[in-house]
Amino acid sequence: MQFVPKFNAFLSAIKVMPNVSRAAEAAGMSRAAHYAKLHESPEYRKAFEEAVRVGCDAVSDVAIERAMLGWEEPLVYKGQLSYPMTIDGAGNEVPDYTKPPLSVRKIDNGLLQFVLSRRHPEYSEKKDEQEAPQAIGKVIYEWVPRKKDEDPGNSSPAAPPA
Repeated sequence: MQFVPKFNAFLSAIKVMPNVSRAAEAAGMSRAAHYAKLHESPEYRKAFEEAVRVGCDAVSDVAIERAMLGWEEPLVYKGQLSYPMTIDGAGNEVPDYTKPPLSVRKIDNGLLQFVLSRRHPEYSEKKDEQEAPQAIGKVIYEWVPRKKDEDPGNSSPAAPPA
């Protein structure tokens, strides 16, 4: 269904960022105009609900990507960024400021567990207190990429949760 341009822009913005205030600002309209249209038009309500569903799916996809692939977090030592070391002309070990700072990749299993429990409730149904975390833990283990040497002191990859 087509609406006046501002309402179409609002619905498009909601699909990208499901936040009424931000979508209204992006569309150049007031939140009150959206809520008035929502109450007076069943077609608009249906279009809005679909746009919110699409927007929430998009945010959920971003959360899963962030939880699985993680993000780079810079290493800081004594309040300063850490850089790779190099040997200078005098044979001294010094930071190499021509290279990017050192960082570690962080992942958020708690975020992934939360999103999975909402998207796939069959993995989080609590038959007893122990089953649900183990079922989600198995899914996380299968989805999150691991390196063979990720666990220091262990020559084989970590075993999946029981």
